[in-house]
Amino acid sequence: MKDTENRPPSRKRRKWGSVIVRRDADGNPASFQARYVNPLDPPKKVGRNFGLEYETEAYKWLDVEHYLVALHNKGIRQWVHPSQRGADTMPIFREYSKDYFDRYRKPDGSKLSGRSNRCNEIVLRRLNETFGDTPLDRITRQMVDECLCSMVLRPVERLVFSPKER
Repeated sequence: MKDTENRPPSRKRRKWGSVIVRRDADGNPASFQARYVNPLDPPKKVGRNFGLEYETEAYKWLDVEHYLVALHNKGIRQWVHPSQRGADTMPIFREYSKDYFDRYRKPDGSKLSGRSNRCNEIVLRRLNETFGDTPLDRITRQMVDECLCSMVLRPVERLVFSPKER
């Protein structure tokens, strides 16, 4: 007769990848590690650690990685190791802001007026002094707060136009 009352509930086995509990020296759970087999070098594994409160994110990361590996296996897209992915893809503030304002339209779909464009250029010039070559994912709330404080303390720039432009 089997004793099923004292047996822990069986875990559902994933078909692809795994999330394991990492334990500290005392045996207490310390973090979760999501990992899967490297599609370019099968003896190696690709993994990422998550805090104890981020178990759901670990499974979500595995699902996204599974999708990218499936695209690689079908020949649609080349798989790139996660550590090499974000480095070249994140735009810097200067590029992103220029592209944003070049495409920006009023709610009715028309372009901004000359005055609005000039005001945007002034603000953008000041923001680019602080964030210009910073990748967007590296800009922190503290950096923004410091920038805003310095903008408030500095006098407003005046645009000087030649008589032709008036």
